[in-house]
Amino acid sequence: WLWRGEQTVAAAMVQTGEADIAWDVGVDSIETLPEGIVRSGGSAETFTLRVNMLWHPELKKQKVRLAMAHAINCQEVVDTLYGGYPRCLGNIIWPGVIGATEENTAPFEYNPDLARQLLQEANYNPDNLITITGRGTRIPKNVEAYEAIQGYLEDVGMNVKINIVEASVWREMRNCGIGKAENEVLEAQGKDPSTDEPTLADMQAAIDKGGANCPIGDLMDDEPSNETLDFGRQANRYMNCRVINSLFCDPTPGGIQEQIGLALAASGKERQKLLQAIADRHRAEIPHLPGFELPVFYAVDSKLNWEPRFDRRVRVSTMWFSE
Repeated sequence: WLWRGEQTVAAAMVQTGEADIAWDVGVDSIETLPEGIVRSGGSAETFTLRVNMLWHPELKKQKVRLAMAHAINCQEVVDTLYGGYPRCLGNIIWPGVIGATEENTAPFEYNPDLARQLLQEANYNPDNLITITGRGTRIPKNVEAYEAIQGYLEDVGMNVKINIVEASVWREMRNCGIGKAENEVLEAQGKDPSTDEPTLADMQAAIDKGGANCPIGDLMDDEPSNETLDFGRQANRYMNCRVINSLFCDPTPGGIQEQIGLALAASGKERQKLLQAIADRHRAEIPHLPGFELPVFYAVDSKLNWEPRFDRRVRVSTMWFSE
């Protein structure tokens, strides 16, 4: 094991035979290293933009969100910025995760004409600005990805700008979701949010009040991770009315809010069935704009037999050398 801070140095050591594998040599390595040396694996994360579907006057329209999904050419983004390695997704999970299917994770068709039609049907008003808020150094080439998304959305007639903020500002905006608004509803009733559970009516009141008393983004960069290979983690984090950073809330009797608890308590085939229904709803409602898997790039000597995992873990026990 050798420790080197520079990605280019680590990659060069594989080329010269000083090392057999270099971990996370960066996306630019795909243009500088010889063919056959670069391998791509997963990070268990997906690149996506979380949508303020509760309170933004345009984004709360399902057809507007669907139009955005069809307006973005994901494959062109990954081909141009990431060497074509990442897989485009129509959800924040991928096949193999409990709750995922080929259907509820399939990429949305790139169809700008359909996007324009959906915007017209939704009575989209371009006077309502939509802002993409992101952190400048969260992932490689994320600003370029924001710019590409902005361009695709503007091409179909949407009014979009980019806002790059400090991580602390991003966290404050992230934590201004439905759970925060619910806490304010409970406090207005003289209750303690740390001990008193909101009712479904309280959750609906939080939606109706128009958001919490704090700043919130329209489209915010997000990288949901799933090392557990179970959609229950994402459902409970991103589709739960009680979570402060959730921008999805379905408090109708028998709706998603009540379904999450049942799914998390289930196991086996029943868990797959219940989580699949919630994942189907996630794809249909689009609380996250469809994105792509975040890749990790490795430099690997040709004599080393090894396939990267879906996450960042490197297991030496899975490697062997050819003569």
